[in-house]
Amino acid sequence: MYCSDYRILIFTNAYALSAYTINFRNNLYWMYLLVLLPLLLLALDKLVLYNKKIPYILLLGFCITASFNIAFFICIFLTFTFLTYDFKDIKDFLKKAINFIYSSLLSAGIVFWSLAATYLGFKSTAYGYDDAIFPSFTFFQNYWDSFKQFFIFANPISITENNGAINLYCGIFCLLLFFLSLQIKHHKQYYLKILFMVFILFSSNNNLLSYLWNGLHYQSKVPNRYSFILIFLLIDIGVDTLYLLHTISKKKVLLSLLLIWIFYGCILIFSKDQIFNLSFISTGIILSIFSIFIVLGKYRFHRSFFRRALFLITLIEILFNTLFTIYSEDHTSGLFSERYNEAIDYYKNNICTDSKQDRINFIGLTLNNQNSVCGVNSFKYFNSQLSPYQ
Repeated sequence: MYCSDYRILIFTNAYALSAYTINFRNNLYWMYLLVLLPLLLLALDKLVLYNKKIPYILLLGFCITASFNIAFFICIFLTFTFLTYDFKDIKDFLKKAINFIYSSLLSAGIVFWSLAATYLGFKSTAYGYDDAIFPSFTFFQNYWDSFKQFFIFANPISITENNGAINLYCGIFCLLLFFLSLQIKHHKQYYLKILFMVFILFSSNNNLLSYLWNGLHYQSKVPNRYSFILIFLLIDIGVDTLYLLHTISKKKVLLSLLLIWIFYGCILIFSKDQIFNLSFISTGIILSIFSIFIVLGKYRFHRSFFRRALFLITLIEILFNTLFTIYSEDHTSGLFSERYNEAIDYYKNNICTDSKQDRINFIGLTLNNQNSVCGVNSFKYFNSQLSPYQ
């Protein structure tokens, strides 16, 4: 049913053009894994339901080789997803759990050479010393400052000194569908997804949990790296909600709209940063349009027209946010430059001033050995592909 419905394009575009994807687009190896994530979940289905191991083992093995740290997050997500399946009894659970663990370990074993080389590479860097210090249970920032990243035209984050920074935007309509989903009676899988999303949000702003999420490693100078899982879950819930929208009563629709407007207002009131700006105003306008269309559609006023209008407005919204993010990042932030020589000079003179290795990203460049070419200290794509061990 989903594949033949044009509305599914809302969610595919929301995932492909989310704030996470756009702001991390220069990390090409990460993009491979984001593309493969839906296929990997499909392979997990084949593994659990039909005992077909090969697609899962090969896909997961490739992901680990391409980017071990993003693959680490995906492995956590896969473990969570496995626990959401329906099992006949404890015997069925144990049988499938052993199969899942065996296949996952086999994938890691096949690419052990890459994991071992990466580990040896990390040991010889400043990260090895810094990560040995166990963190305290502290918070990076106000959670309401994190929530405002759900808004359109939110501040693009690619490099930052704020370890609690996070990219969350994937369309206002997806956020609205999440609030509507609260009014629907769901299977246990839905509630597990909600709990996992809450845990991800809580972890993203906590020093200790973020350290554990990153494999006993301090995340620094970049926004949250596992928020793509939260975005994926939000979109997943949105898909199911869209197709159950007709089951929600008019009263519950109005209640959901009230809740999202309260959420919107709380961000304005409790966020420490100046929020009454282009992002806040634009989100309010789009949210108003969506609210009106959903209410009118629920009362059967030209339902087909409003459905198509919602589809079109959502796609335009996501496209405009993508263009805004790219423009703001590359032209107005001051962190990046499109000119090759200026970029090299900036990183050499302003960042690489100590003995520690720094993480460097050059927007628009696709060199696999760009740190050597540019002559700067860096860990290419957060991996050790140029370490002496490889």
